[in-house]
Amino acid sequence: MNILGISSYLHNAAAALVSDGNLIGAVEEERLNREKYTNAFPYGAIDWCLKQKNLSLNDIDAIAFSWNPYPELWYSIRHLIRYFPGTMNIIKQNSTDTPILPRLKKMVFIEHELKKHFGKKVDCPRIYRVKHHLAHASSVYYESGFDKAAILVLDGLGDNYDSVSVWQADNGIIHKLMQIKFPHSIGILYLCIQAYLGFPDNSGAGKIMGLSSYGTPVYVKEFEDLVRLEANGRFRLDLSLLQYHLYGNNKTVSNDFIKRFGPPRGCHDSLEQKHADMAYALQKLTEKIIMH
Repeated sequence: MNILGISSYLHNAAAALVSDGNLIGAVEEERLNREKYTNAFPYGAIDWCLKQKNLSLNDIDAIAFSWNPYPELWYSIRHLIRYFPGTMNIIKQNSTDTPILPRLKKMVFIEHELKKHFGKKVDCPRIYRVKHHLAHASSVYYESGFDKAAILVLDGLGDNYDSVSVWQADNGIIHKLMQIKFPHSIGILYLCIQAYLGFPDNSGAGKIMGLSSYGTPVYVKEFEDLVRLEANGRFRLDLSLLQYHLYGNNKTVSNDFIKRFGPPRGCHDSLEQKHADMAYALQKLTEKIIMH
């Protein structure tokens, strides 16, 4: 059985080919179209994967897409209602790199993209839209060689607004044990502070990690106020200080945060010791949340 995996329309678009349970190849589209962190449909990556085994799309038995747009639409509507009227800022402003409705439409009509590239007469295989965190969990488990495994997934948020999920895998079957929902998210915490420190959304996290090595513990205690740790590994962000859930990329921290820690750094401003100290505190807080 040949399975083609596709990730697209968010960041780091990619494709992978699995044949009879063996990974044949995987590549990010940016390696081929030379557009860093590209979210474009990965035509080049798909072609590259198929060439690794001299296959055509007609030889593919199933396609797995790493996002399910249907639950995202429901959870997005629920989020807008729950945090209304603050969430009106998301609607009024262009607060994300990829507006949600056009993106979800593309995810629904993946077959159209494939036929546009391979021709209308191509026999498009069945497309399975896999929930995002399950895709993460599967990618590590099925290539691990373990029969039994515990799996931890951490990111910004998935299609069903999971930001943290814990899974148990046994004899090829994966099932979820618990989850934490956005806006309470380690990935979003990191994004909020990296934006405050003047680093862009998709490329800033690695720079923040590097910058943290030059920091000192000046802000470690104060940064602990950004998160409330709870029992059984759970946590909650202080949404009076972190406001990505209301403004998206346009305003990740509140005025109260700015009053407490000072104005945000512009992306072209010089780096000061303060910024390294805040990166250090963020890294320590991230590790504390994960390990508690």
